[in-house]
Amino acid sequence: MPEALHITRFLPQAQPVREPVTRFGGQPVWLHPAEWPQSPETGRPLQFIGQIDLAQTPLELPLMAYLFLQPYDEEDDAYFEDNWAVITQPRDGTPLSEPTGPTIDDTAWLVETERRDEPSWIEAGTALEDAFETEDEAFEPLAAQWGGTKIGGTLAEGDLPPSAYDMYDLSGGEDRWHLLLQLPETDESVKVNRPRPTRTTPFLIGYGDGGTGYFFLSRDGREARCCWFMN
Repeated sequence: MPEALHITRFLPQAQPVREPVTRFGGQPVWLHPAEWPQSPETGRPLQFIGQIDLAQTPLELPLMAYLFLQPYDEEDDAYFEDNWAVITQPRDGTPLSEPTGPTIDDTAWLVETERRDEPSWIEAGTALEDAFETEDEAFEPLAAQWGGTKIGGTLAEGDLPPSAYDMYDLSGGEDRWHLLLQLPETDESVKVNRPRPTRTTPFLIGYGDGGTGYFFLSRDGREARCCWFMN
C-alpha cells in the first residue's frame, strides 16, 4: 500500500534556505558539483521548481532530488513536453550555492505534510472507474482524496491515460516506479501563507488551462520520468 506525503501548507521564507531540505522555489542547495540542466528543445536553462529530500519520503533513499520543469516557454510562445529534468545527488555532500539559474519563484517555500496510506495505482484506478461508470456519488470524494499536491502515493484520479505508460516509458508500473511528485496547478486543499487572488498554489507552473504534472522516480533512484497534462 503506497504511502503519500500530502502537502498541506506552503510556508514562504524571508531569507534563502541554505539547508538540503524539501522545498519549492528559491535556488537549489546542491550537495555535489552539478551542471544546470538545459532544455532539449531550446538549449536554454530549465526552470527549477524544487528539491525533495528522498530520505524523508516513503522511498527512503539517501538522495536529494532536484526537479526542473517548464511546460510553457514564454520566449518561444510554445509548450514543450520534454522541458524537464531530475537530478539526484547523494546526501553525504557539503551544501553548495552554485550553480544558480531560473526558478519558479525567488521566494523559497518550505512545506508542511501529512502522511496518508493510499491504495495501489491499480486499486485506485479501478475504484474510480467503477464509481464514474455507475455515477456513484463517491467519485468526487475519491478523486479529491487521492488528488492534490503530494509526494508519493497513488496517482491523481486513479491513473494516467493508458497511452502514457508506453509514451513515457513507465513499463513495470508501480512495481518499478514511485510517484515522486504530483503537482496540480490548482489545489484548494493546500493553505498558503500569503494572499492568492487567482490561484491556490504559490507559483504558476504554466501547464496551460490548469493541469497537473507528475514526476516519477525508479525505486532504485536511478531513473526519472515526467509528464504533464492540461485540464
